[in-house]
Amino acid sequence: MEAILWVLESGARWEDIDKHKYGVSYQSCHRYFQEWTESGVFEAALTELIRDAEDEGRLKLHESFIDGSFVRAKKGAMRSGT
Repeated sequence: MEAILWVLESGARWEDIDKHKYGVSYQSCHRYFQEWTESGVFEAALTELIRDAEDEGRLKLHESFIDGSFVRAKKGAMRSGT
């Protein structure tokens, strides 16, 4: 689970998972993520983590927001909306 959260938080590729640090290959980690996502296990685990963090006062989900990043298109790339 820790390796999956690291990939999701960092934006790294699955291949970048440190097998020695997390004790699992990136292939296994990605397979677990897919299986847990499809079965609803991952959503249930995240929901519980959020609930615990809110109960302990470490998270105020109602004060959260999503931020976005925008990157300019490379020279010659099609413009957005055209």
